[in-house]
Amino acid sequence: MPRLKEPVPPYLNEITNKIFTVKRKDISIDKPKILDNNLKNIILAKLPKERELRKNPAYMDYYRLIRERIRSRAYRYYNSDKRGEVFLTFIISNGGKLEGLYLNNASSEDKDLIEISLRSIRDASPFPPFPAQLKYPRLQFNISIYFKNN
Repeated sequence: MPRLKEPVPPYLNEITNKIFTVKRKDISIDKPKILDNNLKNIILAKLPKERELRKNPAYMDYYRLIRERIRSRAYRYYNSDKRGEVFLTFIISNGGKLEGLYLNNASSEDKDLIEISLRSIRDASPFPPFPAQLKYPRLQFNISIYFKNN
């Protein structure tokens, strides 16, 4: 026996139209809605520029100290006739820990000189903590090690 279709009550019809009908004015493609309490913010501390720091006597004293430590290590390891210059950049935390060591592209291509330079910096670390006047979480240093045998 076929079922007779009963008419849909009017209130159900209105509810289903509200649920399944998307009105064009309700769609916003241009700007998504973001709740302020869900925003995340990531800030990386900037490393101060070396030019600015060179005016600071505490920085220059610290820079001379670490250069001397690196130079004394390089003398220990340099025992060849090879010549060249190696440019390095490294980052030290305020506690004296070596956080990064990078070889610059303009460096000599001699692998032995590069290895001596890298080893000299690694072996000179950990460095002394920053003086109280240097209130930075970390500092970047650039150094050029020139090898020449007289």
